[in-house]
Parts: sequence; C-alpha cells; structure tokens
Amino acid sequence: MADVGHGLSLALQFYDFNFHIDCGGDKNRYKKAYLNLLCNNPKVFILSHFHSDHYNALVYAKNKKLPNANIEKLYFPRIPESVKEKEHFLKCLFVMNFITLGDVTGSMELDLINLIQSLSDRTINFKPVSQGDIIENGIEILWPPKDILMYGKDVNKEVIKAIEEFETVKENNEFLKEIYKIINVDTYFREWSSEYRNNYFESKMRYYKEIDEKTKKKIKKLNKTFRKVANYFSLAFRLDNDILFMGDLEESDIGIILENIEKDDNHYRVLITPHHGTHWNDNFYKFQFKYAISSEGSKYFGYLNPRFGKISFCFKCTYLCEDIIISENNCNCFRCRIRGMMDC
Repeated sequence: MADVGHGLSLALQFYDFNFHIDCGGDKNRYKKAYLNLLCNNPKVFILSHFHSDHYNALVYAKNKKLPNANIEKLYFPRIPESVKEKEHFLKCLFVMNFITLGDVTGSMELDLINLIQSLSDRTINFKPVSQGDIIENGIEILWPPKDILMYGKDVNKEVIKAIEEFETVKENNEFLKEIYKIINVDTYFREWSSEYRNNYFESKMRYYKEIDEKTKKKIKKLNKTFRKVANYFSLAFRLDNDILFMGDLEESDIGIILENIEKDDNHYRVLITPHHGTHWNDNFYKFQFKYAISSEGSKYFGYLNPRFGKISFCFKCTYLCEDIIISENNCNCFRCRIRGMMDC
C-alpha cells in the first residue's frame, strides 16, 4: 500500500498473480501512485468506485506520457438494476469528475475505460461486477448487490435529488450541456467488452473551454452529494481468508456485508479498512484480523477510527507509517518485531 495521501494505490501479489486496486492520491503523490502500479506489473486492475481521487494518477500518467502498463482486464462496480436513472446518474458523475480532474491534474478525461486503454500496451477487457461474482483467483465480490432493494435499502431518492441538482446547474451552462451530451456510459453496463472510442473523445476535446469559477463552485458542492451516493455502489470483496477489502462503504452497508460473511469465518489476515479507516460498524467486533491497514492522508487522519486497533493485532495507516508492506508471512513494523514476529 503506497503512501499517496488521500487516495489508494494498492498492489497485491499472490504467487504468480498480480492485481492492483485503484491508482490515485494527493497531487504531489500522483507519480508515486502510478509507479507503484508499474512496479506491480498487474494484468488485472480493479476500480473500487467512480471517485476521481481513486484514478487521478492515471490521468497524470497519460498527461506526462509515463510508460504504459500491461493491464489486460478491468473490473469496476455494477450499479444495481433497481437504481432508477442509473445511466443518467453515472453521466452526471463523470461530468463532475471531468471538471475535478482538470483542476487537479491539468488534463481532463471524459471516459475512464478509454483512459486505462490508452495506458495499456494490450487491448483491455472490462466488466462491471456485483455481489456473488467470482473473478480472478477466486476473488469474491461482496458489494454492491445486484438489487439494492433486497436489503430494504432504497437510495433512489438520493440519486434523483442529486440528478435534479445537477440539472439545475447544467441548465444555465452551455459547456456542461455539451460535455453531458457527448459522454456515453453504455459500455459500463455490459457483461464483457473490449470496445472503446478513444479517438471520438479526443476529437471532442478540441472544443474545450475554461469553465467559469461560479460554475466550478456549484459543481464542487454537487460533488459532495454525488460522492456520498456513489459510496453506496463501492466495491467490497474478499480473497479467501487473506484479504477483506471494504472500499468506501457507508456504515449500514458495512454491517450488511459483515452479517453475510460472519457465518463463513470471522478470522482474516488483512483488512483494508472502509473509507480510509473513517467508516465503522459495530459488527466488526465479531471479527479478528492480523492486520488492519488504511491509506490515509492529512485530510481524514483526524477521523481515523481507533477501534480498528481493537479488532486487529496490528493497525497502521500510511499517514504515520508511510508505505505499508506486508510479506507472505509477516509485517516489518516495529510493533510486530518487538512482539516477537519475524521481520520480513
């Protein structure tokens, strides 16, 4: 887990299988986040959710013409079928990511799939995944559910409210109308595909105009609303009893997942804590972890939940420990060494 500030660049290696989760962080850590991916040399890239700070380092890499990766497969969360206006919602979210990425990286990207394809020397295949799917090396997807209503949750009111607020801002801005019109999210709902339209999007970028500050402020305010809604669709998965990854899930969704998997086993080697270690659910007390690790920057460090230390042998975050490396056997931090564990 690279120390990238507020974001995540997580390299996972299991024997001859390397995969990577997210690639983003603070502005001064973009290069480090991407180099972590290059060094990992993964064939599989997993995007935990559609927040720009979880893939902004990829935009930086393209803008700076850094070496390409060898990614062959891309997985990302499927928006549940019961979510109304899901295509409309995703288009609005990408418009806001487009503006945010332009502000922080100097390069604006309309389409995530095109971005990753442009950074790979191979043609990538991509697939949306949801609860129950089994992907590479037995990774079991725990969230999002195929139908979010099955858990008595209905996020449609929040989705519709966010869309309505966006439409109000878009109505008075011709550039936002143009960007919204050319964004196509059809491929994000297919089972498997390798189709992408990079040239189409690049040709449209010639017409880019600077967005006025007033509109940017409105978009930033909207972004907070959309980010919270997008958390409902964040990926969570487990790989045997080695890794439990909780994405950026909200408290209630964390509780649902833990209730579902408790009957199988409540001992895991590594927990990637939810939302940079700031989201918690008391069902965690039913579990034990050898390590609980958080990718943490100064933005949320003050909100890091100390209770993760009570359910794990070793709880650490990148803000204090910098890069976190856990070997096949053990961790090399001082606490683990002093307690008699082998130094890797």
